[in-house]
Amino acid sequence: MELKYLLCKSDFLRLKEYLYENFDVISTIKQTNYYLDTEDYYLENQGITARVREVEGVRFEFTLKTKRFSVGKDYLHIKKELTIPLDFSTFNNILTGGFNDVKTINLQQFPPLEDFKEITSINVIGSLSTQRTAFEVVSCMEPLLLDENQFLDNEDFEVEWETPQPIVTDEKIKELFFILEIQPIQCFDSKRSRFIKVFKNKRGTNCTRVKLI
Repeated sequence: MELKYLLCKSDFLRLKEYLYENFDVISTIKQTNYYLDTEDYYLENQGITARVREVEGVRFEFTLKTKRFSVGKDYLHIKKELTIPLDFSTFNNILTGGFNDVKTINLQQFPPLEDFKEITSINVIGSLSTQRTAFEVVSCMEPLLLDENQFLDNEDFEVEWETPQPIVTDEKIKELFFILEIQPIQCFDSKRSRFIKVFKNKRGTNCTRVKLI
């Protein structure tokens, strides 16, 4: 389970400064998500995210996710997820030529994608880059993540916290927001959904593969 909060830039920087002053930094990494879909947005329409990710140029993976379901709290994201590690050659082939071998995916691991076998290929439509800083917050099992995202000449700022105890963790982050007078933006879309909205607005309704260098 993930808690996600979108912040304005000034609130995000204030939170980041507070965390630097009061907690230990575990890591700071650069990662890029390359999103895939068909020309008619089949995956988007089914609530499915398909992406390849590059982390610091040394780790590569392919991930499938289903859309979250509502549990009464919009900031709580619960998804079925399947991630497959990739070598660089496979990663590069997907970037340049799409993913034409979807039948190699073990669909039994990911039941929501039973119809995925009907798709012959999916292609990269664009990318979103994230500067991610992870903080170790006392008494919490998982790190608190601050994401600075850039995509299609846009930027946004997000707090993520994976947790097995969403109620307790939400109370902790809300305490921080209260102390720092931070008001999260009322937007609960995933990174991929925010990317797609901007992508459609900039490029029209037809999904055209973006040339990646």
